[in-house]
Amino acid sequence: MDTSTPILIAVAMVLGAVMLVDGPIPEMRIHWGTAIGLALPFSAITLLLLTLAMRARRNKVETGTEGMIGIIGSAVTELAPAGKIFVHGEYWDAVAAQPVTAGARVRVTAIDKLKLTVEPVAEQTGGGS
Repeated sequence: MDTSTPILIAVAMVLGAVMLVDGPIPEMRIHWGTAIGLALPFSAITLLLLTLAMRARRNKVETGTEGMIGIIGSAVTELAPAGKIFVHGEYWDAVAAQPVTAGARVRVTAIDKLKLTVEPVAEQTGGGS
């Protein structure tokens, strides 16, 4: 679905309501005020919901393996090279290419089944901006 789809749906709703104003069947005719009064709010709601849905589909995956890569956690035990880390509210078995002390911050770089590969995160120093 491209970005013009919600607009086309809104236009179709308004045109459909306008077609009922002077419809061929007298029982199906409606007043202009009714047609516009219903079509515009429903079109606005449709535009809003479709826009939100399209934005949600473009967002980064935040679950599964893809969601774990790059997350920062902390080493619960010393990683030399294996140990335990706490990341994303869970304890995980982890392996690091270089030794990491307990309590140090680590970044997840890969996942192999239930074992994470991590690297130490350089602590930033300085006062900031």
